[in-house]
Amino acid sequence: MHITNQKPVVLVTGSSRGIGRAIALQFAKNHYHVILNCSTSLEQLENVKKEILALPDGSCTCCRCDVSDSSQVTAMFEEISTTCGQIDVLINNAGISHIGLFTDMTDDLWDRMIQTNLSSVFYCSRATLPSMISRKKEKSSIFPRCGERSAPPAKPPIPPPNPASTD
Repeated sequence: MHITNQKPVVLVTGSSRGIGRAIALQFAKNHYHVILNCSTSLEQLENVKKEILALPDGSCTCCRCDVSDSSQVTAMFEEISTTCGQIDVLINNAGISHIGLFTDMTDDLWDRMIQTNLSSVFYCSRATLPSMISRKKEKSSIFPRCGERSAPPAKPPIPPPNPASTD
């Protein structure tokens, strides 16, 4: 039995705070069943769940999963299929960054960033696509990693060149 009552379903990875939280709340306000996801910030995820459930007609499910781990993603999608049915929209938002100089980044941190910021998009999209493709006539969407809108703290943003400048 699916718990969504025929609402469209959206999965927002990395939805415990920041952009992911805002995206999850917006979809809930637009009458989607929201699947919230994070791997470590469970208390924050529960707070987002409370915010969604406080909305008129708000509904959501929490899924703890490290989306950088292929086997955990497979298990999460099996659970989602059983409890929520098919996913209509996938928002690949989970990501991590390095605060500090690029030259100070370790190989382990680099590998973790690649797994979280890139491989997770592949794992989640690969798990979602077969169902979306089989429903050709229905609208389905996958959004790649949302990214960050700020420059790394160790380096100021570089302004675009001024075409009117003669320097």
